[in-house]
Amino acid sequence: MIDINIEIFKRYKPENKIKIIEGLSKEELLRITKSTVIRIIKETGEFYYGSKRNKSLKIDRKRRVGNDWNSEFEYVDYYKKEVYVGLYVQGDHTDTITSDKWACFFKSGTYYGACELEDRTKYFNYSEGDKVECIRSILLEYAYRKLEQKKK
Repeated sequence: MIDINIEIFKRYKPENKIKIIEGLSKEELLRITKSTVIRIIKETGEFYYGSKRNKSLKIDRKRRVGNDWNSEFEYVDYYKKEVYVGLYVQGDHTDTITSDKWACFFKSGTYYGACELEDRTKYFNYSEGDKVECIRSILLEYAYRKLEQKKK
């Protein structure tokens, strides 16, 4: 069994990292630690909110995943020493982006979320399988960004 917290930072070619990430099982992906995600954001994320400490890793549209219903995993932030996930939620006539803490979103079981859209509450959820694919999209975004950096 691969420990992704170590393998992701080894000196492999980015193309090989992508193959490793795509081949990871659910159990291997769920073993990712918050400190690994923080390191990924620090290495490949972009500064925002006028601070040199706060960074965001936006997932490219090609690698975004969702709950196959009304929501998409859009970004992961490191803001004031806390990790947040950003979720795009689609309403009937309006869309919005909401966020929640990493620990709340990735705790065991299904994640149930709600946000106010058009004067009503819009509900969405992410199953364990959906959350696993969200982790995979973070790792793939990291690998593809490293590949782009290497090409420059």
